[in-house]
Amino acid sequence: MVRDMNAREWKTRDAARQELANELLGPLAQLELAQSSAVDRNRQIELADTIAAITLPNLRKLEAALQDTTLTPEQFEGISNIAFKLFVRGPRGAMGVSFAGSRNIENGVVIGNPVPGFDSMRVFQAGDSLRKIGATIITNDLEARVAIVSYDPGDSVEVEFIRAGEVRVDTVRLGDFAKLQNTTRPLDENTMRRSWRLRVDRLRKQQQASITVPASPARYNAALQAERIEASRARMEQSPTLQVVVTPLNVDEGGSQRSITTRPEDDFMLATDDKTNPNRQAIAELTRQIGQYEGAIKQLETQLRDQNLNPFQRADMKRRVEQFQQSINGMKDERRKIRVKGVEALGEETSAATDPLDKAKPNK
Repeated sequence: MVRDMNAREWKTRDAARQELANELLGPLAQLELAQSSAVDRNRQIELADTIAAITLPNLRKLEAALQDTTLTPEQFEGISNIAFKLFVRGPRGAMGVSFAGSRNIENGVVIGNPVPGFDSMRVFQAGDSLRKIGATIITNDLEARVAIVSYDPGDSVEVEFIRAGEVRVDTVRLGDFAKLQNTTRPLDENTMRRSWRLRVDRLRKQQQASITVPASPARYNAALQAERIEASRARMEQSPTLQVVVTPLNVDEGGSQRSITTRPEDDFMLATDDKTNPNRQAIAELTRQIGQYEGAIKQLETQLRDQNLNPFQRADMKRRVEQFQQSINGMKDERRKIRVKGVEALGEETSAATDPLDKAKPNK
């Protein structure tokens, strides 16, 4: 009896979700068909503006629903799938810059030229190194593209870039991707899905930051007892695995290898604090660079979990992870040597200052 009730409830939910999808996505079909058959560019832009007028308000409503913390993972996934379709069909943001193709893990991606007609003309110059878009650290042109299209046209985004060795922070107003004149690469599905995940993560962080009401004792105790659900679990990207020993009965050929790469910690740590080490500036610089490389590896490993990733891109990402890890190992070895030299120099100074023979020397 209970099973029949649950089955009817799920059918009702699925029917309601499909009805919502038809209501939101149905009116776009004729417009998209008209846009694809329009020859005149001005006509295409007019139709794109009409599609934006339909998609953006509905997308805002679904995004507000996604911020509801009481949603079950199934409810969240259902709403997210409908919102993603609107996200793909609606207008996407464009910064209006071309990239020079340089990939520098420390200084970001080099801007070739800003595009006339976009706010980027006011902010950027050719040769600037774009390091950050919003809260996203940029390591290559692909990461920049994913971050940019996760926003809507008209959004103002804070950017961090380097010009002539000086770090600058400014705000740029995004334009419409569909109105770029010389777009060489279309927005593929992999880029759109990564952009959507980035957008949803940003929405959830905004929702968490908006909770400013002081917690009462009852609310605090309830929070301590609540189940912690990771964002990746809520998106149903992975399932929890019980840590138990199992014996396989039948093993079939095929399938994909799944593994988690862990990096070993330092084999020892000096008792002397880095703050008192004479070489603390060099140690701090190496630590900063190591952190940047580890952050880049984390982003690449997240991208490698995408099943739809192009095989050539997957091979390139794995090669870059290996290169970054080799660089990290080299910098850790160098940092360890610098620490030891600083401790030895500090020990010599301390022993010289407290040498008993110094006390026996006559004053001159």
